[in-house]
This record gives sequence, structure tokens and C-alpha cells, in this order.
Amino acid sequence: ECDGRQALAPFQARALKRLLDAAQQRAPLVELRSPPGRGHGVTAVLRALAGALGEKAILVDISATLGAEHPEQALFELASKRLDVGDIVIIDDLDIATRPQKIRASRNAGDQFRGAGNFAFEDPAEPLRVLKALQDKADACRATVVYSTVEEGHMRYMQAPFVVRLEQAKTEDMISVLGCLVPQVDAQALLRGIPAVPSVADVRAAVLCAKSAAGSEAITTEQVQTAFRANVATDAAVEPEDVERVDLGQLPGMKDIVKTLETHVLYPILNPKEAKAQGLFPKRGVLLHGLPGTGKTTIGRALAHKLQGRFFMIRELLLYKEIFEVFAQARAAAPSVVFFDDIDVLLGGMNGLVEGARGHDLTRFLLSQMDGLRTTPESQVVVIMAAADAKFLPPAILRSGRIELWLKTEKPKTRERKAMLQHYVDKAQRAAAPDAAELLRPPLELEQVTVACEDFVPADLRRLVSDARNAAAADGAKKHGGEYLREAAAELRSMKEAVEGLVGRMYT
Repeated sequence: ECDGRQALAPFQARALKRLLDAAQQRAPLVELRSPPGRGHGVTAVLRALAGALGEKAILVDISATLGAEHPEQALFELASKRLDVGDIVIIDDLDIATRPQKIRASRNAGDQFRGAGNFAFEDPAEPLRVLKALQDKADACRATVVYSTVEEGHMRYMQAPFVVRLEQAKTEDMISVLGCLVPQVDAQALLRGIPAVPSVADVRAAVLCAKSAAGSEAITTEQVQTAFRANVATDAAVEPEDVERVDLGQLPGMKDIVKTLETHVLYPILNPKEAKAQGLFPKRGVLLHGLPGTGKTTIGRALAHKLQGRFFMIRELLLYKEIFEVFAQARAAAPSVVFFDDIDVLLGGMNGLVEGARGHDLTRFLLSQMDGLRTTPESQVVVIMAAADAKFLPPAILRSGRIELWLKTEKPKTRERKAMLQHYVDKAQRAAAPDAAELLRPPLELEQVTVACEDFVPADLRRLVSDARNAAAADGAKKHGGEYLREAAAELRSMKEAVEGLVGRMYT
């Protein structure tokens, strides 16, 4: 609400106009379809539609069938009476109102999955039956049914409705919403501090939280921004301050990979005007592959800082529904990057998390995203995948040509290991308090330590320095740093060999 009246954001107002046009043309079945995710304001638009149509329309929601023994019949009879006299029936969350036996976990998965039987669940029959009955009734009466649903699969066995799409909200839409809710707040400054464009529900929730915390005092831009960061769970962009700052240019052994990423991914994204003028596109698909601990996730951390709110990370345990929402937010923040960490595990791999039909569905979804997310340079979404072993990825991804950059991370050579050890020692000391004692004091004897670290990956070297500092602190730093480093290297090697032996016995 704005000044006591119901107000719509510009993207909602555009959807309302299209709904009014469809109603005027007497389309029998009209669906208002929202972007992936929650809280885009579908109910607000349907209420505004009912208000605009006045007595010629009725708005029906879940409450109409609560307690009904046969909710399908109750919903149809209620709608049928109004359709008989040519009225327009508006039904919010129709599939929930019919009390189906089950609801799938994904909301508005996207056109690629429409009617695909996604997630190995069948569509419940109840919404399909009542929709078909309402469509036939509206056809016969030359009337109109406007509806929304939580899911999209219920229409696959009948004539497709006239679809009005509620657009993904943009920055100007949220400026309008904030201007109504908290006119004293600098909306542009607030949104600049948030990684991705929020939904209407996110804005309302954050404002309510900020007002509750402020009490009787006027709320500030900073308070609303803090409320966003603390309470908006649908914000999938990685915030730079939540990720360790990494400068890949300072990491030995990463020079070639850094140059390739800066040229073919970062430059077109960070220079959108020149990219548009020259017709430059970032590579749509990038595969980072290499042994665990060789720096693939570290590259992701560095990209998160470079891209400042346009970097989205997907890990193994992210739910399917959330993956769809991540891509929707990435499109809203484009040009942007979606980073799949350990995608070989996510897509099945060797005894991975996703197998069978689910793995196939996710693979197909990923392929469709990599095909469909390049329209203009400024709307590009780059998919970067990190995998320990590329051979465990589905052939459809590897052989499709959608991966345009193959970058391999490798174990560091002797000179690189020495440089990395020095880098991690220096970095740890810089992070300590100014008056803190130097735990790993010279001589560090890095030549000897490097030899003891043969076959160690960068993650091992970082762990080694951390272990050596812990040992030095516990011992009062009585010895020079080289001794603690050598001892830590020996202990780490012993531990790695024990683990490898255990794994070997488990699978033989």
C-alpha cells in the first residue's frame, strides 16, 4: 500500500494492462505467470484486476474451498454461477485451492520444464480437471477465467491458456516500491548495496524489519540495507564481504588462467558499453577442471570480488527450486556469472548426488540455459563449472560445444610451491594484529620445506602454513619458522597417506 491505497510497481502495472486487454477480448482462459521464485506480487496484480473490473468480476482464493469435502466441485460451482452471466472469474493459486494430493517442490520452473514431469513427480489430477471444466464453461458462456498457479505442469493435456507474464522486477520497479513504502530512504543507494534485484515481498519484509527495529524513530537507508542482508533469504548473489579476498594475480601458477578469464569473461562483463558497441560476448560456458585443492574454488572467490554482486554460486546441496531462482536472479543482474562448484558431484559423477531422471533433467536444464542466455552482450549469463574430473560430466555437456573455455588447474611445480608458501606466510602475518608477535620468524628454510611438500596442492600448502602457525603459537614460538613448517609438512603428509590408504582399502 502507498498512502493508504493499493499501488503497483511498474512491472506489475504492465501485467495488469495486459490482463485487462485479454479480458476485453474475452479470452476464455488467461494465466498470470510469474518469474521463478516467490513474492513477485501475483496476488496484488489479481486484486488490482478485480478492483479495475468492479462488479463484473469476482476474486476467488484458497479460502473459498477451505473445509469443503469436494473442493474441486465447490470451486467450479462458485465460478460457474458468475460465468453463466458473463462475468470474469479470477482465481488465485488455483492448484492449491483444489487441495491436490501433492504439490511439486519447484515454483515456475521455466518453459524448458513445462510439462516435463520434472523431479520424478507426476502432476496431481485435481487442478487439471477443474481447469478443463472451467475452460469449457467459459467457452460456452463467452466469459473469462483468469488464474494463477503455484506450478505450471497442469496444462499439458489441454489447450494452452492465454499467458500474461509478470516480468522479472528491475531496479526502477524496486525504486518505485521503496518510494511508496519509505519515501525518506535513498532507494538508489540502498539497491546499489544489494547484490541482486529483490522481489516485492523481499522489499516489504526488509522495510517491516527495519521499522520494527527502529521503533518510533525514522528509519535510515543503512537500516533498511542491513535488514535486507539479514533477512532476505532469496538473495542468491555472493556478497564480496562474505568471501575471502583473493588476488589471483599474486598466486603463483595462476597467471595463464587469470589472463584467459580476464580476456574472455571479465572484460566483456565489466565493460558493457564497449562490449555492446563492438559486439563482444563473454564465453557462455567455462570448465575449470583439476585435482581437488588446485584452486578451482579460489578462482570463484576471486570472481566474486571482481563482479561485485553479479556472481552467483551453486553448490551440491542447493535445492532444485533454488537453482531455478538463482538463474532468474542472474538474468536480472546480467551480465553475470553462475558458478557451479563441484558440478561433477552435482550431476552424478561417481556415486554422486543426482542420478537417473533427476540428473538428466538438471543436465537438460543447464544445456537450455547455456543456449538461451545469450541474446545481447549486456544480458549475457556465463556458466562456469568446476569439476575435479571432467570425465564424470555428462557427454551432452562436454560434446555440445557449449563449453567454450577449458581451463586446467594443476599441482604447482617446485618454484611455484616455494612462492606459494612465502605468499601464505606473508598473508597470515599481515592478517595478524599489528602488535602481535611473528609466529613463523626467519629463517623459514623454504627450500627444504618445498622439497618436503612434493605433490602438495595449493590447498595443502595453505593448510600447512596454518598448522605451522598453530604449532608455533602453542609452543610459544621457541623455534624458528622453518622447523614448524617442516614438522607441519611431515604431519600433513602422514595424514594424507593414512587417508589414501583407508580409501584404498574401502574400494578394493
